[in-house]
Amino acid sequence: MPAAPQRVVCGDYFGAFALVDVGLVPVGVGGGGYESTGARYGDRLAGVPVTGDYTEPDVEKIAAAEPDLILRTSEANAVLDEYCTRTAAVRQKHAAVLAEHTFSFVQLATDTTFWTLGPAWTDTTVLLDCGLRLAEPSASQSGPTQEYSFEKIAVQQERVFPIVSGAASLGPGLQLAERIDQVLVRLAGA
Repeated sequence: MPAAPQRVVCGDYFGAFALVDVGLVPVGVGGGGYESTGARYGDRLAGVPVTGDYTEPDVEKIAAAEPDLILRTSEANAVLDEYCTRTAAVRQKHAAVLAEHTFSFVQLATDTTFWTLGPAWTDTTVLLDCGLRLAEPSASQSGPTQEYSFEKIAVQQERVFPIVSGAASLGPGLQLAERIDQVLVRLAGA
């Protein structure tokens, strides 16, 4: 490893954020949607080329960035294999429930608003990998988030399930897949 790497590619945005924190902007990063993370990171990462996402890095894009350091280890490949196996198991185990329901992933934005999280949001990627189909407006929103007033929220009783958030890397993605499995078990029993 170079003593002072200058051209770093990050496999996920946690690594990219850590680099920005120490004053270095990566030359490639897995994932996207950084423009909504605020000035500290969004402004600095806005023009950084996307080199795939954290589950499917694009080796050609990584090579094109000519990095002197890549922040992703062989251990990450084992976790990626575990993630892919786990999400495939959820899809197979809950195929009947998944065929019956659509889902919206929402998160508090302010005291009076919430966000729907669309297909471009990293957590939503885990839901999709587990076989969940997004309901509107999430399914068709172009950005990672869309803000709504609480007056717009309408849910059926017993159909709101708190889940973990922040699946920007494989570990939290595995936790989210486990929680999705639990939610689908409850829906199957309803």
